[in-house]
Amino acid sequence: MAKDTRIDGQLGNPSHWVSYTNAAYGNIATVKQALDELLYSSQSGAISNSSPINEVGTVLTSLTLNWNFNKDLVTASINQGIGAVNTVAGSYTLLLEAQTISSNTTYTLSTADGRSNVNFSTSVNFRYRRYWGSSNFGTLDNAQVLALTNNELATGYARSYSFSGLLDNYIYMAFPTAWGTPTFTVNGLITTFNTITIASFTNAAGGVTGYTLYRSINKLNGNVVVTVS
Repeated sequence: MAKDTRIDGQLGNPSHWVSYTNAAYGNIATVKQALDELLYSSQSGAISNSSPINEVGTVLTSLTLNWNFNKDLVTASINQGIGAVNTVAGSYTLLLEAQTISSNTTYTLSTADGRSNVNFSTSVNFRYRRYWGSSNFGTLDNAQVLALTNNELATGYARSYSFSGLLDNYIYMAFPTAWGTPTFTVNGLITTFNTITIASFTNAAGGVTGYTLYRSINKLNGNVVVTVS
C-alpha cells in the first residue's frame, strides 16, 4: 500500500504530506479500505441436522437442515443436490421431501464473503445397537434379543454394564459380529462368556447383519458389573 496523507492545516503544501508504503497490501488506496482490512472478520457459523444419529435400517424420508452465519454473505450453497441457499445471517430450515437417506451422509455448507471461502459440515449417521440384559433361558433368539431390557445405538461394545438384583439368571449381551471379539471382566475378574452366533440378526428398524450373543457361563445373583473392552 502506498498513500500520501495530508496533515490538517498543511493541505496546500506537499512538503508536509506523509507518505508510507506496505507491499503486502498494495491494493489498499484509501483509509476506508485500510479500516476494512483491519476490521475484517472471516465468516463463522454452523450447520446441523434434525437426525444426526439413526439405527441402521431406518429410511429417512425428510431431513431438516439448520444453519447460521455471523454476517451476510455473497454466496452460500449446500451439496447433495441442494444448491444455493439463503445468505442472510440467521437460522433457516430446509425440508428435504424428495429423497430418502439410509446411509451415512454428510452435508457441506460452502460459503463465500467476497474475500474468503469457508465450509461447514453436518453428518447423518447410521449405527447398530448393543443389547444387554438377563434371562433364565439357556439361549435367546432374534426376538428375545430385541426384548432385552437395555439397548443403545453405538459404534462399539466398550463400556461398563450394570445388572441389579439378578435372581439365578444368565447375563446376556449382543453386539454386531463386525465389532470384533470383546474381553469381559465381571466384578473385577476377567471371565469367559459363551458365544452364540446369530448370522442374520434383524433389528427393530429392519436392518440385517451378523450379531454375536454373549452369555455368562453360569447363572448369577445379586448386583454385577461387567466391563467390556
